Amino acid sequence: NRCCREIGKDFTMYTAGPATIVPENMGTNVTLDTSKFAAIDPKGANRYSRYAISDTALKSTSAIPMVTNTAVDKTPAKNQWRVINETGALTCCGGGWIRKFADGTHDWTVKNRVSLETSNFQCLNFRSPLVSPDYNGFGDALDKIVKSTYQREYEYFCKTPSQNGCMQILYRDINNYTILPPLLYDPSDIINLPADDNAFVTAVAKVAPYSTLPADWFSSSPAAGSTRLDTGPYGDLASGNYTYKLNQDVPYQPFAYTFTQYPYDLYTFPDGSKSSLTWFSDKDIDYGVSMYLPAYIPYNVTTNTPLFTKIYIKYYYEDGRQEVFNITNLRNVTAGLCDGIANYPAAVPNGQPIDMIKTGVDESWCISANSKTQNRPMLNVLAYTGGDPDRQWSYAAVIIDFEPLEIQKSIRTATPGNAYYYLTKLGKLELTGIPQITYEPIYCNNNQENLVPGIFTSSIKTRTDFNAASYTSNYDMIQTYDEDSTSVSDLIANIGNVGNRFTFQDKLANAAVFSSKEFACCTPLGKESDSAAKCCSGFGTASGGKTTCKLPVGADLNVYFNKFVSGDGIGDTQPGGGLRLSTLTDEESSDFNEYTGEPKMRASTFMRLEELGKAYCLNGKVGNGGSFGQFPPEPYSGYVSANDTTTYSYPISIVDSIIDAEVSSTNAGKFTFDNGFRWDHHYYCK
Repeated sequence: NRCCREIGKDFTMYTAGPATIVPENMGTNVTLDTSKFAAIDPKGANRYSRYAISDTALKSTSAIPMVTNTAVDKTPAKNQWRVINETGALTCCGGGWIRKFADGTHDWTVKNRVSLETSNFQCLNFRSPLVSPDYNGFGDALDKIVKSTYQREYEYFCKTPSQNGCMQILYRDINNYTILPPLLYDPSDIINLPADDNAFVTAVAKVAPYSTLPADWFSSSPAAGSTRLDTGPYGDLASGNYTYKLNQDVPYQPFAYTFTQYPYDLYTFPDGSKSSLTWFSDKDIDYGVSMYLPAYIPYNVTTNTPLFTKIYIKYYYEDGRQEVFNITNLRNVTAGLCDGIANYPAAVPNGQPIDMIKTGVDESWCISANSKTQNRPMLNVLAYTGGDPDRQWSYAAVIIDFEPLEIQKSIRTATPGNAYYYLTKLGKLELTGIPQITYEPIYCNNNQENLVPGIFTSSIKTRTDFNAASYTSNYDMIQTYDEDSTSVSDLIANIGNVGNRFTFQDKLANAAVFSSKEFACCTPLGKESDSAAKCCSGFGTASGGKTTCKLPVGADLNVYFNKFVSGDGIGDTQPGGGLRLSTLTDEESSDFNEYTGEPKMRASTFMRLEELGKAYCLNGKVGNGGSFGQFPPEPYSGYVSANDTTTYSYPISIVDSIIDAEVSSTNAGKFTFDNGFRWDHHYYCK
């Protein structure tokens, strides 16, 4: 016979460590030495015998529950959950045990023990400061953003996401359970800006009057740090079935200036409708374009200087040829002539408005801003009009290379990691109070110097703050979740968690979810009990005078079956074959993360977890959380368009707004998240 603690009784399992990390060790328990067993050293000071019944504790003292912030290596040792699990199972009659919540209960009907404000995630979904509804960097003294243009065009920052026309940035792709970290953002990178098809560019002007400097010659991609606005149409011009190249820094095409006095620069579509264009449709009668400089390109009002690096004209010929000319140095700086384009035909009543800056057959361009343009800067571009037989172009486009505002401001921004990169960090917030769990920084994609707000204490806001308050891990935290060796570590300086920094729970903003030491002996799931209070889950269904222990709706299976949390779900007799423990020498076959005790992020483990949920959840239904989804992109103007039709082709993003909800389902979004179904890689009772 073996002595055991009866069901319904409490017991403790301490983790040795300072009170700063384990507040419940305050007082005499601060000096507790959990590895010093009375059976081995009966007179040893600060001895503790609870774990003497654990086979793992006897074989590996490093697995005995302990944390430190003074040793050279402050990373909690792996497999400490094994000692917790074995000790709990051997202490309790029937083997059922559960860690108590910080409120002293083990009531799993209570949801939302973690409080997170989803608006804090907005800095993960955007790079440009222009997107913020609080943006106020107007004028030459600040960001040189023209307020009147910004106010008119703000709603267009995300109108065509299905064509990449959205400032809401795209997360890296998910492939199986591979974790991909954020990357240093370069707007010219192929990830963000696919290179032009250069196969048909047969000539690039390299002689006067064009720039003779090789650095100024056209390339299929802009220089590092720059993005590209191309006003040219792509598709079937004859039928009108064409689109424009857009990207996250060029979310919409410039708006053409409409000449109200005369029908200049009007293009007739196949259906008979007309519109002003930002590209040249005919060499003989449409050789000039006038467009408002987009809100996303800064402009110095005082010096009348647009902040772009290069401006080109790309000519298309009927024989398939394409030629690109750098016209940056062909600017007409005579203000009166440029203003005359908007005021046309006040000065010269014949010809085209663009003729105001025409002095020969070569290209020219200018910028004007006056009362006719509502003081919004208007870009006017004149194309080649000469008789050279080799330059009789069919149509042409304006191309502008410029640095996005965040690059001009020298803000270190990022291409986001994939969803698993963020989920594996955020999911651990459900385990606060368990001393062995560590917490990694999540940096904003709109500024990699800033932490996502609301996770750490108010004094820890920046990378510098976190580095000063944290420790360096002796293992790669991303790789601990990677069963297939396909994940990529944080390796780029000052991007993501390079250096594998971490903190303990004392640096978190939220209070502890779990107790560090209080446990209860209880009736496992699926077993009968004389009361729900004695169930490990604190919940059950009554029938015939007996209660069968179950999990309530909203229970997080990944948390409940964590081996720092409960002893449930183990063994071949469990539904789906149960979760597997394995041994110290066979960690690969174990279904649990060796450091965090979480069910491993892999298909075979998730299948077992799902079967356990189907058997033990109240309704027999399980589903994932919904922090990531295809939510209405922002700035949200009530609809988005693609090819002139309303569409719901939304990009994947993390919930950050009260309007976030998926059109096709209710499995993700603000309502789902706030109801406790948070993390996409976790399974919940539905």
